[in-house]
Amino acid sequence: MAVTEQMNRAIEVCTRCADTCRDCARDSRDAGLDQIARMCLECANKCESTIQTMRSGSNADCAACADICGRCAQECDKSSESFCLKCAKVCRECALACLASASKATSTWTQEQQGASK
Repeated sequence: MAVTEQMNRAIEVCTRCADTCRDCARDSRDAGLDQIARMCLECANKCESTIQTMRSGSNADCAACADICGRCAQECDKSSESFCLKCAKVCRECALACLASASKATSTWTQEQQGASK
């Protein structure tokens, strides 16, 4: 599968999310918010692996990335720290971009399968 416009958008947003999550993890650790720091690192790592998968032309990881970004946003929303609120916002944007890419993949795959069965 070729990298689509939808995937390019998701790559862009995932890159921003990974960077923001790494910054939030560092700041959260410094502020003693260890659970948030762990969640942000997990999210950043998933975003980075999803970026690599998408660059190879697959968006198979997008749904899982959307899920973890959503969970990270919820965790960051528990804090009033500005770096956490920024992270939550970017994570929600990433979750939406990844969901859009994942749903596009599902509909494309379904159409390809229907065409192959004819």
